[in-house]
Amino acid sequence: NIHHLINSLIKFKLQTEEDSRKSHPYYEVNTVINFIENNYASPISIDDMIQDIHISKYHFIRIFKRIIGITPYNYLTNYRINISKTLLISTDKTISEISEECGFSDTSNFISQFKKHTGQRPFEYRKDFS
Repeated sequence: NIHHLINSLIKFKLQTEEDSRKSHPYYEVNTVINFIENNYASPISIDDMIQDIHISKYHFIRIFKRIIGITPYNYLTNYRINISKTLLISTDKTISEISEECGFSDTSNFISQFKKHTGQRPFEYRKDFS
Protein backbone atom coordinates (compact mmCIF):
# COMPACT_ATOMS: atom_id res chain seq x y z
CA ASN A 1 0.00 0.00 0.00
CA ILE A 2 2.81 2.41 0.83
CA HIS A 3 4.47 1.65 -2.51
CA HIS A 4 1.18 2.37 -4.30
CA LEU A 5 0.73 5.63 -2.37
CA ILE A 6 4.26 6.82 -3.19
CA ASN A 7 3.77 6.01 -6.90
CA SER A 8 0.48 7.92 -6.90
CA LEU A 9 2.12 10.95 -5.28
CA ILE A 10 4.99 10.89 -7.79
CA LYS A 11 2.57 10.64 -10.72
CA PHE A 12 0.52 13.52 -9.32
CA LYS A 13 3.65 15.67 -8.88
CA LEU A 14 4.87 14.94 -12.41
CA GLN A 15 1.44 15.68 -13.88
CA THR A 16 1.21 18.96 -11.93
CA GLU A 17 4.65 20.02 -13.20
CA GLU A 18 3.68 19.09 -16.78
CA ASP A 19 0.44 21.07 -16.52
CA SER A 20 2.34 24.05 -15.09
CA ARG A 21 4.84 23.99 -17.97
CA LYS A 22 2.05 23.79 -20.53
CA SER A 23 0.34 26.87 -19.14
CA HIS A 24 3.52 28.93 -19.19
CA PRO A 25 3.76 31.57 -21.94
CA TYR A 26 7.15 30.22 -23.10
CA TYR A 27 5.57 26.82 -23.68
CA GLU A 28 2.82 28.40 -25.76
CA VAL A 29 5.28 30.44 -27.82
CA ASN A 30 7.56 27.43 -28.33
CA THR A 31 4.58 25.34 -29.44
CA VAL A 32 3.74 27.91 -32.12
CA ILE A 33 7.36 28.27 -33.25
CA ASN A 34 7.52 24.49 -33.71
CA PHE A 35 4.25 24.62 -35.64
CA ILE A 36 5.62 27.37 -37.93
CA GLU A 37 8.86 25.49 -38.55
CA ASN A 38 6.95 22.33 -39.45
CA ASN A 39 4.28 23.99 -41.60
CA TYR A 40 5.85 27.13 -43.12
CA ALA A 41 5.29 25.89 -46.67
CA SER A 42 1.52 25.85 -46.20
CA PRO A 43 -0.83 28.78 -45.80
CA ILE A 44 -0.90 29.54 -42.06
CA SER A 45 -3.25 31.84 -40.15
CA ILE A 46 -3.02 32.93 -36.53
CA ASP A 47 -5.93 30.58 -35.82
CA ASP A 48 -3.87 27.71 -37.24
CA MET A 49 -0.93 28.70 -35.05
CA ILE A 50 -2.91 28.70 -31.81
CA GLN A 51 -5.06 25.63 -32.41
CA ASP A 52 -3.12 23.56 -29.85
CA ILE A 53 -2.72 26.16 -27.10
CA HIS A 54 -6.33 27.32 -26.63
CA ILE A 55 -5.96 31.00 -25.82
CA SER A 56 -7.35 34.02 -27.60
CA LYS A 57 -5.42 35.10 -30.65
CA TYR A 58 -5.09 38.69 -29.43
CA HIS A 59 -3.67 37.60 -26.09
CA PHE A 60 -1.32 35.19 -27.82
CA ILE A 61 -0.07 37.85 -30.27
CA ARG A 62 0.77 40.12 -27.29
CA ILE A 63 2.59 37.29 -25.48
CA PHE A 64 4.49 36.25 -28.61
CA LYS A 65 5.57 39.83 -29.36
CA ARG A 66 6.63 40.40 -25.75
CA ILE A 67 8.78 37.24 -25.70
CA ILE A 68 10.12 37.12 -29.28
CA GLY A 69 10.05 40.84 -30.15
CA ILE A 70 7.97 40.52 -33.32
CA THR A 71 4.48 39.33 -34.18
CA PRO A 72 3.84 35.68 -35.08
CA TYR A 73 3.11 36.69 -38.68
CA ASN A 74 6.43 38.54 -38.93
CA TYR A 75 8.20 35.53 -37.42
CA LEU A 76 6.59 33.32 -40.07
CA THR A 77 7.64 35.69 -42.86
CA ASN A 78 11.21 35.93 -41.52
CA TYR A 79 11.39 32.14 -41.27
CA ARG A 80 10.19 31.75 -44.86
CA ILE A 81 12.70 34.35 -46.08
CA ASN A 82 15.56 32.56 -44.29
CA ILE A 83 14.58 29.24 -45.86
CA SER A 84 14.39 30.92 -49.26
CA LYS A 85 17.90 32.37 -48.81
CA THR A 86 19.25 28.87 -48.27
CA LEU A 87 17.41 27.57 -51.34
CA LEU A 88 18.60 30.48 -53.50
CA ILE A 89 22.21 29.74 -52.62
CA SER A 90 22.13 25.94 -52.57
CA THR A 91 19.80 25.05 -55.46
CA ASP A 92 19.10 25.94 -59.07
CA LYS A 93 15.35 26.16 -58.47
CA THR A 94 13.55 29.05 -60.07
CA ILE A 95 12.38 32.03 -58.02
CA SER A 96 8.82 30.85 -58.60
CA GLU A 97 9.58 27.34 -57.33
CA ILE A 98 11.31 28.71 -54.24
CA SER A 99 8.43 31.09 -53.62
CA GLU A 100 5.94 28.24 -53.70
CA GLU A 101 8.13 25.92 -51.64
CA CYS A 102 8.48 28.58 -48.92
CA GLY A 103 4.75 29.17 -48.62
CA PHE A 104 4.34 32.54 -50.32
CA SER A 105 0.99 33.11 -51.99
CA ASP A 106 2.57 34.27 -55.24
CA THR A 107 5.97 35.10 -56.69
CA SER A 108 5.48 38.87 -56.72
CA ASN A 109 4.60 38.80 -53.00
CA PHE A 110 7.72 36.71 -52.36
CA ILE A 111 9.94 39.13 -54.29
CA SER A 112 8.42 42.10 -52.47
CA GLN A 113 8.85 40.50 -49.02
CA PHE A 114 12.36 39.32 -49.85
CA LYS A 115 13.43 42.82 -50.90
CA LYS A 116 11.78 44.35 -47.84
CA HIS A 117 13.75 42.01 -45.54
CA THR A 118 17.10 41.87 -47.34
CA GLY A 119 17.30 45.00 -49.46
CA GLN A 120 17.77 42.87 -52.58
CA ARG A 121 15.60 40.99 -55.02
CA PRO A 122 16.01 37.20 -54.86
CA PHE A 123 17.90 36.98 -58.17
CA GLU A 124 20.31 39.70 -56.98
CA TYR A 125 20.85 37.80 -53.72
CA ARG A 126 21.53 34.59 -55.64
CA LYS A 127 23.92 36.40 -57.99
CA ASP A 128 25.91 37.84 -55.07
CA PHE A 129 26.47 34.32 -53.68
CA SER A 130 27.21 32.51 -56.96
